[in-house]
Amino acid sequence: MDETLVYLERKREGIVDERLHTFDHIYSSRSLVDEEDITGPAARVGVRKDVIPFLMRLKHMGVRMMIWTAGTMDYADYILDALEWMAGGHTVCYYRDTVATMPSKTKDLVVATGGDISHAVLVDNNKQSGLCHQENFIWVPDFVGQVDDLFNIETGPLFKHLIFELHNRLLNNQPPDVRCPGAKKFIQLWQRHAHYHPRPPPATCLRAADPQCGEEPMAS
Repeated sequence: MDETLVYLERKREGIVDERLHTFDHIYSSRSLVDEEDITGPAARVGVRKDVIPFLMRLKHMGVRMMIWTAGTMDYADYILDALEWMAGGHTVCYYRDTVATMPSKTKDLVVATGGDISHAVLVDNNKQSGLCHQENFIWVPDFVGQVDDLFNIETGPLFKHLIFELHNRLLNNQPPDVRCPGAKKFIQLWQRHAHYHPRPPPATCLRAADPQCGEEPMAS
């Protein structure tokens, strides 16, 4: 969630670009502001450009979305409720569990999905997060309040093509698993574009079932 979809600006430092959509955050504990006598909203949240249209598009495509965060519930729920409201309601599912693979900071898709990762991809700004299932991992640059076009569904050609093409192929069972050759080439293309280099997974990762790819048409 944080620094992938949104950025929390503490004490209103002026980091978030004024052209972005922002909203006040009501969570005003000392862990955020280091002040005891703060009154009113202590921080504001900047939403990455085009995130809301992107979530809405995925919603209409029937994609199940899980926003994964290690943030405390009182902090994260407020942000997720706001994103869900902006995207038209019932768009995101809050899933919170990074304890299973601590202290490696990885996000294990087997934990999140219950074991079936054939149609799952993880989009995250932290390269450490995707170590468990790197064939399913889409690393994206940090969002720290700047304007970028990563999630633009009209002009962000490579990322948009990757997500939509994967969805269409999996929907038609061609192939049946994101790790099969007909789909994983798109993730590998993005990883090369983003200069992401796979590394050995931590020993704490849970093992997913091997992909059942069957016979796929050979490229001509």
